[in-house]
Amino acid sequence: MFLAYQAEQRKYLERLVFETLRDDDLVVQNAALDALKRVYKQGDRKRLLSQLQKAIKSSDNRDRHNAHWILGHIGREDPGTIVPILVKLLDHRRTETRLNAVKALGVVGSEQAIPALAALIESGSARWKRDREEPEVRQLAVEALGKIGGVAVPELVKIVQNKGSSLRVDAIRALALLGDEKVVEPFLEALKEQSTRDVVIPLN
Repeated sequence: MFLAYQAEQRKYLERLVFETLRDDDLVVQNAALDALKRVYKQGDRKRLLSQLQKAIKSSDNRDRHNAHWILGHIGREDPGTIVPILVKLLDHRRTETRLNAVKALGVVGSEQAIPALAALIESGSARWKRDREEPEVRQLAVEALGKIGGVAVPELVKIVQNKGSSLRVDAIRALALLGDEKVVEPFLEALKEQSTRDVVIPLN
C-alpha cells in the first residue's frame, strides 16, 4: 500500500484514510495502518495529519473511529506531536469528536495527556452546565488515565476518594486493572461504603 501511495500520494492518501480503513477485513485494516505509519515517517506527514484531523471531526462515526485508531498508534511513537493535537480536539464542538480524541489519548498512553484528562474529569463539578463535559466523555477520560497508568495513579486515587464523584466505580476498575499497591487503601475504603454501587473487579 505504501508503494501505491508513493506513486500517487495525494489521491492515495485520501483513499487510505477514508476508504481502505473501512474494509471489513482486519488484514486490510492493519495493512492500511502500517502504510499510514510509514507515510508519517517517510511521506507527507503534514497532509496525513490534516486528513486524520478532518476524519476525526467528521459527522461519520466510522471516519472518527478510524482516525482515533490511527492517531493513537502514531502517537505511541511520537507523543510529542500527537498529544497536543488530540488535546486541542478536546475543545471541539462535536461531542463524538471529543470522545474519540479521549480514546486516542488512551491508545497513546502518554503522561503528557494527564493534565488535560484530569481537567476534563473535573469539569463535571463546574458550576455552569456549559462548562461541564458530557458524562460519557469523562468516563472515557478515566479509562484513558487507567491505560496511561504509572504517574496517572494519583489522579485515579483522587477520584476514588471523592465520595461525590459519579466516576468512582470507573476509577476503581481502572486501578484494579493496574494492580498498583498504592491503590489498596483507597480501594478498601470505597468497598466499605454501602453507598458504593456494585462493581465487578477483575482478578489476575
